[in-house]
Amino acid sequence: MMRRIARLVLTLGALVGLLAATVGTAAAVPTRFSVAAVHAGGAGATAISATGTISWSSSLKTVTLSNVKVSMKGGECAYVVFYGYQGSSNVAGSDWYPVEPYRCPSSDAVYGLGTISLTANRPGGITHMIAEAHDVNHLIIGWTNCEYADSKCYSGQY
Repeated sequence: MMRRIARLVLTLGALVGLLAATVGTAAAVPTRFSVAAVHAGGAGATAISATGTISWSSSLKTVTLSNVKVSMKGGECAYVVFYGYQGSSNVAGSDWYPVEPYRCPSSDAVYGLGTISLTANRPGGITHMIAEAHDVNHLIIGWTNCEYADSKCYSGQY
């Protein structure tokens, strides 16, 4: 009888350990984003940049960008745009910011855009948000891709 109890305790302990190892902790999603178009292959002056906070609804249907701020270098023509993607499909797009088609300030400028919501137009929601910063004068596009599942944002420019 004691052997059975000991074996049962060992088996239950192993199952609890296995369960704890496979469940793990929930991954944190990205909470901030930044994107920029920078001259000289990323080593020069920043033509345009945007920053803000990012949050996903529990259903993934909506991504909310808050406290969005766009900074532009004087003499540049530029804009930013935000998209919601599910895999390789664009399921939620936004307008150009600060205004369509783009803005060309004569001196350095900062625009507070407030809150921007991206809402998916199909079931399954938004799995990643892409922000692009377009320098119209120099044909530079900076991008950031914030992945819900990877819990991080990847950035670059072309």
